[in-house]
Amino acid sequence: MKILKIGQDEFRIEFEDGENGEYYLNVLAENSGRTLKLEFSNNKSQNIKGLETLFLIARMLKNRGISIPEKIWHYTNGDSPFKIIESETFLASHIQFMNDIKEYTDGIDMLEKIISSYNDKNVRPSQRIDLRLKKDEIIDYLKKDIEANDIFVLSFSTLKDNLNQWRGYANPPLGCSLGLNLFDFFLSTPENLSRDDSARFRNFRIWEEYKKSFSVYFDGVTFLKNFGKSSKSAFCKCVYKKSEKKKLCKAVLREALNSNGIQKEELARKFRIAASIMKHPSSKTEKEWRVILFIDKKDKEKIKYRVRPSYFVPFVAYPFDANSVKDIVVAPCADKETARYSLQKFMDDKGICANVTNSELPYRNW
Repeated sequence: MKILKIGQDEFRIEFEDGENGEYYLNVLAENSGRTLKLEFSNNKSQNIKGLETLFLIARMLKNRGISIPEKIWHYTNGDSPFKIIESETFLASHIQFMNDIKEYTDGIDMLEKIISSYNDKNVRPSQRIDLRLKKDEIIDYLKKDIEANDIFVLSFSTLKDNLNQWRGYANPPLGCSLGLNLFDFFLSTPENLSRDDSARFRNFRIWEEYKKSFSVYFDGVTFLKNFGKSSKSAFCKCVYKKSEKKKLCKAVLREALNSNGIQKEELARKFRIAASIMKHPSSKTEKEWRVILFIDKKDKEKIKYRVRPSYFVPFVAYPFDANSVKDIVVAPCADKETARYSLQKFMDDKGICANVTNSELPYRNW
């Protein structure tokens, strides 16, 4: 059963249960002004019919000037590509231990400045004054909240062969970018997954609650407004411009204000959402999209640690179907043909149909 409505200012598609239980797929897309939200979910009987429907939607939206990244790229190097493919697992890092942690705290600094001069005319004068008077209390609360909550991020780009990405994340030895089909990545489960493989089966089952309903957001404010209290995972485009971050912080305040004044718990929850997609303007060429995982306290067993030269990095192992890797680009290197052939042979031997090519950029010994 499907309903299709297209309007001048609003674009909305709804798909519900397929006949005879063939698949279960929900898609909601709204285009009104600058906001767009896409949601989809599936059950264990998901098959290619549902994925084809999503591709159809993606093409229709693209024709209206809305770009959905049908393919996303993860830059990595060393033995990581082999570990990722063999284990069918990505490692999502804790947001406080990433290279750009200052971007997370910069959001608090921006929010503090906005509160100091807050003059939203849609908010009563008494509330604006109360907000300014409680500024220090609010900021202190947010800083403690950041330390008390676990947010994990898995980074992708819409660029498959980018010099800055090679330099930053996939320099030699054997750097590469893994190109994943977006919908395969989120909707499918490995065909060979069975209860006999108890460890892998358990790994997928513990993520079932996080993956069964997944939202994709193309606008930070839409993400902020629609990501519910019970939601646990999302895929969203990062925000780079100062003006966009400022708009996001103002939206955080509006969402947390009611007739009783500022609601600190709701403010903290909304700010966690906003801060999870803020990136420094100098990184805008990365065109990053993030899988964001808000780990519940009851799910602490998901958190593991790996060693870095100066500290331990918390991470969660996020399972996926390796067959969603459709392309691999090998980073510029001295012996590029051998590097390409080795990766192609590895994928072929694993039975994964992926096209491995070399970067078109010239080699430099960075």
